[in-house]
Amino acid sequence: MNSAKQQALVALISSPTIREASRKSGVAERTINEYMRTDPEFRKAYEENRQGIVREASERMANAFTSAVTTLTDITNDKEVNPSTRVRSATAILEYGLKLWETTDIIQRIMDIEARLDER
Repeated sequence: MNSAKQQALVALISSPTIREASRKSGVAERTINEYMRTDPEFRKAYEENRQGIVREASERMANAFTSAVTTLTDITNDKEVNPSTRVRSATAILEYGLKLWETTDIIQRIMDIEARLDER
């Protein structure tokens, strides 16, 4: 990959838009779009980097989720905390727990359907 493509790739990964990546890298928007459309090596490098960023963010969110649930549980169980605050904390645990359960269930159902389709 030449240096212009490398600069465009680095800028694209760290920018919210192609326009911003163009400004940062000095590579024309049109050229970056062309790389994305026609250069499999560039596209693959972009996707791999993007997936890495998403994976890292997901891991950080999972760690924060555990801490948040612990905090809410501590508040819910603390008899010294205002009762209305304890109720809000318990409600949050129930609401978000239900959403998590529903989402997990839907994902599992989709995976089961995909597995059955793959068997055919």
